[in-house]
Amino acid sequence: MLDRTAVRTGGWRPLGDATSVRALTVFDSLLYGAAPDGSLLTRAVSGQNLRWRAAFPQDTGGDTGGGTGPALVALATPREATVTHPIGLYGLTADDRLVRHEPGRGWITLAGAPRGGAGLGMVNGELFAAAADGLWLLDAESSTWSLVEPGTGAVALTAMNGRLYLADSAGRIRTRLPVASPAGWTDLCDAGGCTVLTGHAGTLIGTGPGLPLLRRVSFLEEGPPAR
Repeated sequence: MLDRTAVRTGGWRPLGDATSVRALTVFDSLLYGAAPDGSLLTRAVSGQNLRWRAAFPQDTGGDTGGGTGPALVALATPREATVTHPIGLYGLTADDRLVRHEPGRGWITLAGAPRGGAGLGMVNGELFAAAADGLWLLDAESSTWSLVEPGTGAVALTAMNGRLYLADSAGRIRTRLPVASPAGWTDLCDAGGCTVLTGHAGTLIGTGPGLPLLRRVSFLEEGPPAR
C-alpha cells in the first residue's frame, strides 16, 4: 500500500510504482512512461498507486516496424499546437533521433537529435533538448539544432509554466527561461534522486534508479521525515 504521509528527503512524495521507466510526460491528463523494452506505458496522474498499462497496443511499429517502439530516453508534449509541432507525444531516442507518435502507427522520425540526449522540453512553441554537451534548441524550419548553452550537467529536462526545469548531475533541480541564449539557472531544490522528470499542473513528477514514482509540489527545501 502506498504511504500517503511519507516524505522523501528533499520534499518528494511517493506517487506509485515507477516500473523502471526511462522517460516521462503528461498528455491529455494521462502520465506516459517509456519502458526499457521500447513499449510506452500510461496511467492516470493520481496520488493513488495505480497500475501502468500499455498505451497504444494497436500501433504497427512506426519507423521501426514490429510491435515495440524505439528506445526512448526522453518524452515531451507541447501545451499548444503550432504549424510545425502539432499536439502529441514527442521523444528523443537512444540512437539520437527526434520522433513523434502517430496513433495507430507508432513513432515517426522527424529529425536527428543532439548526441547523448537526456531530456526534452517543449515551451512557447520551441523545442529544447538537454544532451551530454549542453542545452540545444531546434530550428523547426531547417530541422537543425543549435547549442544554446554548454555544460549544463543535465540528466533530465522538462518544461512547465513557461520555464525549463532540469535535474542535474549534482542532484539539484534548476530552472531558467526558455530563451535562445545562455541564461542564469535558478537553483530550486533537491532532485530527490530523480534522473527522469516531467511537469504537470505546477508540480514536478520524476523517478530514478531504485525509486518509486515521486511528486514534488513545493520547491521549498524540506528536511528528512520525522522519526
